[in-house]
Amino acid sequence: MIEVIGSEGNRWFRHEIWAYAGSAGDRVVADAWLAHDPGPVVVAGHGAESDRRAQYLVGAAKAWARKGLSVVAADAPGHGERLDPDQPPPSMRDIHRIPFVAQAAADIRSLAGIVLERFGGDTPLGYLGFSMGTQYGVPAVANEPRFRAAVFCIGGSTSLALPVLFPSADEATVAGVAEIDPVRRAPEIAPRPVLMVNADHDEVFSRESALALYDAFAPPKEISFFPGRHVEWTSPAQW
Repeated sequence: MIEVIGSEGNRWFRHEIWAYAGSAGDRVVADAWLAHDPGPVVVAGHGAESDRRAQYLVGAAKAWARKGLSVVAADAPGHGERLDPDQPPPSMRDIHRIPFVAQAAADIRSLAGIVLERFGGDTPLGYLGFSMGTQYGVPAVANEPRFRAAVFCIGGSTSLALPVLFPSADEATVAGVAEIDPVRRAPEIAPRPVLMVNADHDEVFSRESALALYDAFAPPKEISFFPGRHVEWTSPAQW
């Protein structure tokens, strides 16, 4: 069940703010940019040190909603309005541990269920994840067959990104990162289509890291590299 705590519309789309219980029972807030005509819905997962209102999500969501593609994005655990003011935000080590990934993936599945309950079980449902949203998005999509397709952006094998993420990692950290590497769950998404979109000079997820994750997906799949770095992107109009 969701509570609509805010709503405004224009001639192109309707923007709603939802509140609901996450997989751990905590309060989660989501933004929904909804096309006026019924159509497909994309559940989006944001990157680390960001939240559901990151400009790379909001800008795309508004543009897509104008064209009939609705987008729903919620804060990941410990991010945005789920950040406990009495606790420090999740560290890089926190988000590369099983408890965080498991909760974030379960939250995506919960949101998928809420979307389908709201708009009907036959609604075409897709997933879009950025960086950290790829890390927990791969197991979320693997575990939720109602996602019909997925796009994973600026992500890759976390094991191969380890020297950047944790330059002086000990054995326990190496083992933990390997355990949550999206490469492990990637094959389970087939036969649903997957698109990967990566930066050609990504300093976090190198081409080798991106291709390792891409190779783990079974067909149908496609990968595309665009000019840019992990958080520095050019306009798609310039590609």
